[in-house]
Amino acid sequence: MHRRTYICSIAGVSVVSTLAGCTQGEAVLHKKRLSTTSPTKEWEVELQEGNQMRLEVEKTNDQSGRIHGFVHRRDNGEEIAKTSSDDPDDTFEVPITGTYIISVDPQRTSEGEIILRDLN
Repeated sequence: MHRRTYICSIAGVSVVSTLAGCTQGEAVLHKKRLSTTSPTKEWEVELQEGNQMRLEVEKTNDQSGRIHGFVHRRDNGEEIAKTSSDDPDDTFEVPITGTYIISVDPQRTSEGEIILRDLN
């Protein structure tokens, strides 16, 4: 069985959870009701090199605008994945073990959610 630890920091509060034998598609991060007025639009997660991940965004209202989701390396800002409500998911392999920033950019009056899934 694989044991993985994911760390998520939200507004200065850290939450650590350990998952044993993640099922395929297990959500590492899932945030709902995101909009331009959301207080937090960025989260940190620890990911392991070689893991297959999928970043998903979904628009949950009929208002104008899009929602964009991004994955960047924290240490150098390199963009690893990006997606939008027009092209709702991006699958990628984690290039190096470390801390990654998952962020969302809702535009105009759009609302939605972002999910980071572990496909291993």
